[in-house]
Amino acid sequence: MWLYKHRKDLKPEVSESQQAIFDQGYEVENYARELLPKGVEIEDVFSDGDKKTKELIDSGVEVIYQASVMADGLWVMADIFVKNGDNWDIYEVKSSTEVKNEHLADLCFQKIAFEKGGFKI
Repeated sequence: MWLYKHRKDLKPEVSESQQAIFDQGYEVENYARELLPKGVEIEDVFSDGDKKTKELIDSGVEVIYQASVMADGLWVMADIFVKNGDNWDIYEVKSSTEVKNEHLADLCFQKIAFEKGGFKI
């Protein structure tokens, strides 16, 4: 992630097979967004995504695609972030047929970071 923000010139090339996996993931995420419509996407999440997330929340947006937070040195991005009463729900979208341990670890890490950022999850 550091490279995406600070040294894009050092990013490694993406192979065709990696790009196909990324494209499939984007397609699945777009289907998930249809289930939670009327959201606002943060386009350039790697630069100021956390600030844009706060701005959208302050303006009353209740569904955010690619919401992020930086707290206590932790940076995370949620695929879909949804207001639920006084709390927020994190939706992590995966192109997989089963829940894997790394999916749970990723979601737990996101929960910790968002809570450190002052959000009730």
